[in-house]
Amino acid sequence: MARVWHGGCRGLSGDKAGSNTEQRRLEDLTLSPNSTRQQLLQQQQRLFRLQEEILFYKLSCRQNILDTFTTKQWDTLRVY
Repeated sequence: MARVWHGGCRGLSGDKAGSNTEQRRLEDLTLSPNSTRQQLLQQQQRLFRLQEEILFYKLSCRQNILDTFTTKQWDTLRVY
């Protein structure tokens, strides 16, 4: 089943901030002697889901560019 991002191409910094927070939480859990294997696996799965959401978001932005750029815009982009 293909997933499609229905949002715009703005606000990625919020997603990254959430992912960074979750990464720090995983690091904290990893270092805690009270953390269970199940807690670590669940947190890692959450990180994977967030990374997947960010990837879908980036791919939707890429598709918007592919769909809307003119030949002149592509030529200008290739010069740099």
